[in-house]
Amino acid sequence: MIAILVVSHGGLAKEFVEAALHILGEEDPGVTPLCVEWTVDSATAKEQIRKALRKLQEGSKGVLVLTDLFGGTPTNLAMTFFQPGKVEILTGMNLPMLIKAILLRKSGATLTESVPILREKGQSAIVSVSEALDQDAEGAGS
Repeated sequence: MIAILVVSHGGLAKEFVEAALHILGEEDPGVTPLCVEWTVDSATAKEQIRKALRKLQEGSKGVLVLTDLFGGTPTNLAMTFFQPGKVEILTGMNLPMLIKAILLRKSGATLTESVPILREKGQSAIVSVSEALDQDAEGAGS
């Protein structure tokens, strides 16, 4: 089973993990938030990521790292640990993506299987309400 490390600016990672697990109605020790606090230096944050990854790699078949923002410090630091098939990184995390990642983890999906599914899920979860309502109105008139 894969493990999931959620890395973000400030407290976002903790809030995302808490929200996803609350929605799913369960706890999952294989999903770990790591908040890169605003005042921490990069070397300390990188060491925190390294330790979290090492711990999650014990007993898992790889670690999926979800980060909040491509080009941001959490992603830049996490990228230094990228190992194809062992440590995969997806940026631009959103709540539907995280929920799907937890469900894939529980299903036994591999990192290789999970990454494209999660990328698509994250993108497809972005919806313009005005466009969705316009489509509903068009469908009702047909």
